[in-house]
Amino acid sequence: RPPVKVVIGGRFSEESIPVSKLLGVYLVPQISSTSSASILSDKTRYPSFVRTIPSDVHQTRALAKLMSRFGWDWIAVVSGDDEYSKSALESFLLNAKETNLCVDFQEIIPHYLDNSQSKPRIKEVAKRNRSSTAQVVLVILKGQLVEQLFQEMLRTNTSRIWVASDSWSMDRPLANMEGITKVGDIFGFTFMTGKNPGFEQYLQKLSPAPGTVNQKHPQASCSLPESQKYKSLQACSLPDPQQADDDFIVRSVDLTRAYGKRLAVWAIAHAVKRLLKCNETNFNFTLDNNQFYFDEFGNFVTGYDLVMWKIAGSRREIKVVGQYHLKTEDVMVNEGAIIWGTPNNVVSHECVSCPNNTWSEPGSVQCTPRTEKYFKWHEAFTITLLVAAALGELLLLVIFIIFLWYRETPAVKVAGGNLAYTMIAGLSISFGSSVLFLGRPNNHLCKAQQTMYGMGFTLCITCILVKAFRTYLVFLFDPGRQHRLKRLYKPLAIVVLGTAVQALICILRLIFDSPKVDEKTSDQSMEILIQCVSSNIGFGIMLSYIALLAFICFLLALTGRKAPGRYHETGYIIFSMLIFLFVWVCFIPVYVTVSHERAGVEAAAILVSTYGIIFCHFVPNLYIIIFKRSTNNIQSYLEGMRQAVSHSSPLSSEDITPSTESGDTSAPSYPMNVTASMNCATEYSASAVTLSHAATESPALHPPSRFKTPL
Repeated sequence: RPPVKVVIGGRFSEESIPVSKLLGVYLVPQISSTSSASILSDKTRYPSFVRTIPSDVHQTRALAKLMSRFGWDWIAVVSGDDEYSKSALESFLLNAKETNLCVDFQEIIPHYLDNSQSKPRIKEVAKRNRSSTAQVVLVILKGQLVEQLFQEMLRTNTSRIWVASDSWSMDRPLANMEGITKVGDIFGFTFMTGKNPGFEQYLQKLSPAPGTVNQKHPQASCSLPESQKYKSLQACSLPDPQQADDDFIVRSVDLTRAYGKRLAVWAIAHAVKRLLKCNETNFNFTLDNNQFYFDEFGNFVTGYDLVMWKIAGSRREIKVVGQYHLKTEDVMVNEGAIIWGTPNNVVSHECVSCPNNTWSEPGSVQCTPRTEKYFKWHEAFTITLLVAAALGELLLLVIFIIFLWYRETPAVKVAGGNLAYTMIAGLSISFGSSVLFLGRPNNHLCKAQQTMYGMGFTLCITCILVKAFRTYLVFLFDPGRQHRLKRLYKPLAIVVLGTAVQALICILRLIFDSPKVDEKTSDQSMEILIQCVSSNIGFGIMLSYIALLAFICFLLALTGRKAPGRYHETGYIIFSMLIFLFVWVCFIPVYVTVSHERAGVEAAAILVSTYGIIFCHFVPNLYIIIFKRSTNNIQSYLEGMRQAVSHSSPLSSEDITPSTESGDTSAPSYPMNVTASMNCATEYSASAVTLSHAATESPALHPPSRFKTPL
């Protein structure tokens, strides 16, 4: 067990924070009467810290309500860079916003061990203060820095209304500084205090031990006989002993801190008392007819005294002129006790609301039009998307021309024949829709953006669905099942019906959930966000329908993935559908979380998924047409098919050897299943258009008549 059972202190929050971290390791209680930083309320980081004062979150609320009470809505803030000042500043700005206070400027003065190093920064802050129209300044600093700031303000004979935080609101040495009466009126909050019976009399009777010298206050170094002779500690240091001030030490001691220490000691005493009575767990006590207790964060919930520094000759006296109660959150002011020393008690500057679509920066005295935010044509991201869309359209045009020129070749027919041109049209519409997300949106563009993409991409996916279904049927080595499924193979009907369903979804969406332009403003920026908004239900249904078609294509291609090696259509379909599904699955969480960039995210997703279709379905066949012309003929495709079927057939080599019947050596026949497979593959490779011609030239591949029905 540690020999020290409890620690009282420290005075400043930056002292208590590191000490509390150390004591918290051993759960040694620490009780402070002045450290008010809100961070110390965190019981997970400072488990053994308590204090006999409220947290700063209440003080900053009281400061904001005080300014609102007096009509000071145009203010400035000067604070330090320590933990106490940072948390107090952050909390005050939040409360200032809630009470409609306008902050002209915020300045931070760093606190060094040697205060002289802060002088250059203090001069800058004083200059900013003089040039500002704000007549009320909140100062969250230690007394030493406040004194330097006042000296700099006095040098130019500038006065303001000063509002003090608890760190210097009771600083008596500062109240006695030279020229303090010329800086302007001073208000502040301090912790509610009570009387310390007999303590002032005790201070008045203090005297130094014989032979000692008080270096800080030499006038207090009188010998006991002399001080008793004149009944004053200053008597022996003054030319006229009758002018001695008996209350010198009383004025130099902050009695509120002494009362806080008294509360801390009483809290410790009552804690020990409760500890000895194990059946009592509630911790509260009464002192001077006042009830005290800790909240769940280890803070007292008493309140604050509103003090004013009244002029008393060449110095200032600190008098209580009001109170702030935590329970009611009201500032009670005794107007009769306030004596204004400057004509600035009513500040002439008032905050006014800016008109619509205008905004005022912090510290600004005018309203500025907001900047419209959307994807402007000159921005780099917009240009990138435009270039990507333009290159996509150009690539589709090149593919269309080449496919049209080589339309009778097997490579084009394997790519889909006439379906390929329909796919190109759908992809072109998709590329065009991505451009509609750029520029300043309007209601017409909002309605066309996702509708164009949905229709164009659905048209393309239905064509791929036809290809996937055809591939599945071609390499289905079950003639009976193949014959039954052929009844469903109606390319035109599949494309028209699949696209019509999407058209119906889009029409219903435009009727019941039509996108429209929304202009959203923010209190934290001068921008007005212009974007298309809707409930996203219709868009979700539209996208889900495309995903369903893509998933069906994926399953059909996956089932028919054992196609002969030369025919990679199944792999292309699988890969392209995976790209589409991956892109849009990643798109959904990004779209939900990034509200300001949704148009750009959606346009990028459209471009990526569209390029995925192009590179998987058209580029491989384009490569064969341009660079592999020697293989782009019927004979090469059929020969490759024959070899592929021979290697992939489960029958033995004897089973796939052709035989002649009735002495006919010109028309060999294969076993039924091999013949069917080769026939289907032949139809696939030649797209059923040149099958009869190919069969005539290749009698060894001539199948029975019942398998000649083209797919």
